Amino acid sequence: MNFQILDSFAMPSQDTNVKRYKPKSTEVHIEYILKMYERIFKVSNVTSIGLPVLIRILEAGLPEGVLLDIKEYKAEDVKHRYIPDKQLLELKKEYEKSK
Repeated sequence: MNFQILDSFAMPSQDTNVKRYKPKSTEVHIEYILKMYERIFKVSNVTSIGLPVLIRILEAGLPEGVLLDIKEYKAEDVKHRYIPDKQLLELKKEYEKSK
């Protein structure tokens, strides 16, 4: 297998709210906030023969409860990588006003 991992990075966690209701009612019994983590690997030069092998290797190394999602790379994915800095954005607005 001659594939290359060009880049890998972790994404900021996302909170998922899960509610468990009492039987036969709309009253919430318990509420959980789950943190979902995502890691992105940018891979190139994967052949159609090598891809199933790579997927099997990745699946074999997954801990229980971790999901594997394979999709085509989009430049939009990089935008979600960074958490906006509110202080920096405010300073940019002030700078634009002062011009």
